[in-house]
Amino acid sequence: MTSKEACLFGCPPGEGVKGRSHPCVPARAAPARRGFNSAAQRRAFWPSQNPLCWAFLLKNGTLRGSPAISLRLTHQSLTALIVAATTIFTLLVAPAAAQTPPLTRDVISPPAAATRAPLPISPGVRVGDVIYVSGQVELDAPDITGQATSVLKKVQAVVEAAGTTMSKVDKCTVFLTRQADFAPMNEVWRTFFPKDPPARTTVIVAALARAEFLIEIECNAHR
Repeated sequence: MTSKEACLFGCPPGEGVKGRSHPCVPARAAPARRGFNSAAQRRAFWPSQNPLCWAFLLKNGTLRGSPAISLRLTHQSLTALIVAATTIFTLLVAPAAAQTPPLTRDVISPPAAATRAPLPISPGVRVGDVIYVSGQVELDAPDITGQATSVLKKVQAVVEAAGTTMSKVDKCTVFLTRQADFAPMNEVWRTFFPKDPPARTTVIVAALARAEFLIEIECNAHR
């Protein structure tokens, strides 16, 4: 390599160090002996901010005569490598983050007859691709079989209004007021989820919002 060729380590070309093939350090900066005689000589000799250049100098013994300088050189080299890695990571991650669309929140309102309830709640809410179905109840059916069927039809109406199907329901919570209703509720459940049913929690409670309610079901689904 000549003194006019570009450095393989990415430094600007210089005149080269006597006895070295690395051109980043001017020849006038090479001390006659190991170490430096003055701060001015050390500043004149100091290489560019390229850790590969520092590694070259350490390997060839140019700076081995001064432990303090070697320690400083190692510290600055590690700092430069960390900064470079952080910069590369930021450049790679930032575009991906910028391409991620923000989450949207939509209220799901199926036909009024499907989930009529004069309460200050939304039948369902979709956030991104996740659908949250409010607890559904039934007032008109007299027994658990009728109420469970009606409640699950209401859940289905909300899920389909959100643009998905019952097969994509992921998690449900069932509230029953009577433990004896657990078995008949499961019979109805199988008709709505015949294959790969969702995860479920069943809780026996003392009472629901009204005495007529025997069951309440809430679910989460996805698109």
